[in-house]
Amino acid sequence: MRLSARVALSILSSTLLALACGKEDAAPAAPAASPAAAAPAITVKAGEKHLYRYFPAGGTALKTANSLEDVPTASRETVLVIPDSVDVPPGLAYVADLRQAAADGTYPVKVLTQGEFDAAIAAAQPADPPPGATTAGGKAPAPRSPGPSSASAQSSGKNEVIMFSTSWCGVCTQARRYFKNKGIAYVERDVEEEAGAAEEMRRRATEAGLDPRSLTGVPVIWVNGRMFPGFDPNQIGKALKPG
Repeated sequence: MRLSARVALSILSSTLLALACGKEDAAPAAPAASPAAAAPAITVKAGEKHLYRYFPAGGTALKTANSLEDVPTASRETVLVIPDSVDVPPGLAYVADLRQAAADGTYPVKVLTQGEFDAAIAAAQPADPPPGATTAGGKAPAPRSPGPSSASAQSSGKNEVIMFSTSWCGVCTQARRYFKNKGIAYVERDVEEEAGAAEEMRRRATEAGLDPRSLTGVPVIWVNGRMFPGFDPNQIGKALKPG
């Protein structure tokens, strides 16, 4: 499976079941004459419930912060904002400058098209990545720990939840909110930015009895030995162990 890298967000309606971001979601329509007019207004200030994606100092993979205060000072010039309760029109993205708040405590936010977003992300990447690291659009640095194995998770009675995702996927954001609100511990693997993540996703799909070629979008969520293409909270809830 080949997924487009570094495209603008496409947040779909949370009332749909089995949601997934695929190639068709990543390909934007012709940009509107005024992108800002097509996107709902959002406010970015301390206390607002958004997710923030940024490049850490010396790093080349986007990181996620659950609050504005958690974004490092050195990484605040170009920050991707994923609103908590606003549907972002396909092909557009919110990018904020968190370095200096206005008198009312708000930070400036721009609505960017795909091309503008790509350029902003490229400009925000560190100029001199550490040896062995690669850019966000290329192969990823060493992956995060995938957490406990299926066997250890089953023997300990704990849930094993892994979400295979990308940074631009709006449905992945919905899944993150779901896990956070439910207090469900999970491991996230970015199939575009983490070395080995896509391979692990295909391997686990095979273990779960799915044809890896059928995985044409994200998120893909592994729950206790079962693999769920897309985000269906009802099915995920049924696969979780009680407790």
